[in-house]
Amino acid sequence: MVENAHYDTFEIWGNIQKLELETLQLLSKGFIEKMTYHSIENEIQMQALKFRNLWKEELLESTRIEEFAQNEYFGGKAEGFEESLEMINKYMK
Repeated sequence: MVENAHYDTFEIWGNIQKLELETLQLLSKGFIEKMTYHSIENEIQMQALKFRNLWKEELLESTRIEEFAQNEYFGGKAEGFEESLEMINKYMK
């Protein structure tokens, strides 16, 4: 798949005739994630890191309301993504 950028067909060879559609979709999703190294978990982790890096502890005491509010927004977003990761790790692994 990496060598051929035009490859756009995903095929599973084997006896899969008796599998439910949902099972096939889950298998396909897992194979694609494994091949591309991309998953929703990775995406959430990247977002958590991005917003955690934008949040600054020294701005917690800022008297400039816009600066303080933006920092609180970044912190809240980071916490939300971090909590989502915790739930994924707790319930999906």
